[in-house]
Amino acid sequence: MGVVLVIAVILAGVAYVVFGTMRDSKKTKRLHESGIILSRSNGFYKKIYYFTANTGDFSAVSAAIDFNLLRAMKISVKPDIPGGKVVFQMRRRVFVAALQQEGMQNEGHLYTFGFLRWKESVGLMEGADSANALLTAVERAFIKIDPSATVESAQAAFQERFF
Repeated sequence: MGVVLVIAVILAGVAYVVFGTMRDSKKTKRLHESGIILSRSNGFYKKIYYFTANTGDFSAVSAAIDFNLLRAMKISVKPDIPGGKVVFQMRRRVFVAALQQEGMQNEGHLYTFGFLRWKESVGLMEGADSANALLTAVERAFIKIDPSATVESAQAAFQERFF
């Protein structure tokens, strides 16, 4: 009897993981097809993104971000416009990210975006679809205010995770 119970518990656990993965995969596909997220490498949240744009008006950059979409993705926004920074946090502190105005560089104004802290489960970022939607919203904001804006990325020098 005990062996049957153990096997039943194991099978229930496997079914839970399989069906959860299928549900998440369908959600990701739906978000991708609707243009809310883009295809990205698994470690996209471990990079720093450097945006160069013609505008130095941080309030214009901030205003171009689709905050309604972010709220729908359960991401709160804490702008510090005079300080040239916006902090984003997903519910239950799944991740924290920031967009920071850095100043002039060559022919444009430099901004950085990166994930500061995140939770991982089985080696993957929790809330990866929401993080992808956030990065996509930031990218689109720069394109909206300056169609010639550029972005480069580099592996972050830090990798702070929290559990």
